[in-house]
Amino acid sequence: MLLLVALAQGADQAEYSAKYGTRTPSASELAVINRCLGAWTDHPFTDPANEEVRVIQTSVRVMGFGGGEPQDTLATDQPQLVLIQPAISAVSRTTYRLENPNGWYCFNTTTTVLGQNRMHLACGAQLANSRDGIAILGDDETSSEGGVVVLSEIEVYRGACD
Repeated sequence: MLLLVALAQGADQAEYSAKYGTRTPSASELAVINRCLGAWTDHPFTDPANEEVRVIQTSVRVMGFGGGEPQDTLATDQPQLVLIQPAISAVSRTTYRLENPNGWYCFNTTTTVLGQNRMHLACGAQLANSRDGIAILGDDETSSEGGVVVLSEIEVYRGACD
């Protein structure tokens, strides 16, 4: 119930930072972010080096075992830049819950082999990948714009827009 209230009202930057620990990006993260910003024709970030960025750490998942599934469930009342670190999924399904309608989600590449990545993306949220990619006997709904997809599937489910 508390989550629904946060989603309905929108959190300010201080609330979001307290929950997720945002910070300014490192030099290597900034290079990744700049590639994502280049994919978005119109974004609100004038000085990415000084933006408060949420960094989502991912892990390796093999046959369903490994790290948890990445989530960003708190809506903000202003644009929020979110960097998702490299992910590897082999013979697994990984579900990303990217539910901030003001979220600008930047993937720092992903590799999926014999697996499935599901992105649940809020209406209004933006999604980009920092690298060119390749799909081999697979389906990448992110337009093959990042990582390697082999005999796999990347699906994007957008939340209902009113």
